[in-house]
Amino acid sequence: HGRLLDGLALAQKNLASSATLEEVARAVLGPLRDACSDPAAEPLLFVFTPERAARIDAAGEPHLSNRTLSPRIMAQLAAQPGRIVATAPVFADAVRRPDMRPLLESLNALGALCIVPLVSSGELEGVLVVPAGARQTAVTLEELLALESLGRALSSIVASLSAKARAEARASQAVESASRAKEELDIAKDELIRLRADARVLTRGPAADRLASPPIAYSPAMR
Repeated sequence: HGRLLDGLALAQKNLASSATLEEVARAVLGPLRDACSDPAAEPLLFVFTPERAARIDAAGEPHLSNRTLSPRIMAQLAAQPGRIVATAPVFADAVRRPDMRPLLESLNALGALCIVPLVSSGELEGVLVVPAGARQTAVTLEELLALESLGRALSSIVASLSAKARAEARASQAVESASRAKEELDIAKDELIRLRADARVLTRGPAADRLASPPIAYSPAMR
């Protein structure tokens, strides 16, 4: 009855003020759960750089975890880049194609009405899981267009967050490499100081006469 369309419109409106992954999750996942008329339904947002999953609790507060997406769903998204994976057509195909059943099981395990890929510059940056909840009907064409529109808006934000995360990871690695190099330099300096001290001991101690003497010497009796 238009609930999903209303939820998608609200989610897209909320995105305008979202700057972090937690804020994005709060902006999008809440309206999607309300749209499916099931408070137990769990819309999910998967981001691949770094690999994280966002969900919301009963109060609508976001939570992040290291949960990963099913390899079967990932394979389907790779086979059809940028295309929404809807559960109803997969169910119809699985009746006559046993090879589609693992994909259907993965979708049902998520309680998904559909999976919206988040693609930016040809790269899959993440995935939005739209829950079915109490709904029994397939996604309509109008809803697919609205889902694609939300996917494009969400993709640009997720891509920006992922780029920032990659930059921070590279900066962290650079700092760690610099720290290791400094530690190795300090060790080398300490070793050089020790070797110089050993050299002074050799040249100033009992061995000094030996170091100053010719390699072969003759006693008076031998001469």
